[in-house]
Amino acid sequence: MKPGEKKNFVLIPFLGLIEVGDTKKETMKRIERARADKEIADKKTLRRLRKTFPDLAIDQDGLSLKVIPQEDEEL
Repeated sequence: MKPGEKKNFVLIPFLGLIEVGDTKKETMKRIERARADKEIADKKTLRRLRKTFPDLAIDQDGLSLKVIPQEDEEL
């Protein structure tokens, strides 16, 4: 990037700022890549939480994680 050169960004909720490409097709590729990266990061977080807390039922609901403690069954 040269001094004084301007960049354009698009703000997408929960993905953040994404740099606009030269064409609409290139911009859409960048948005899809950002979505894929976000999904991969969410899956890693979910996997780490399940490994760290095996006695809790952890489920992903959209953008949030639900933590449900499992009840001990005493008869």
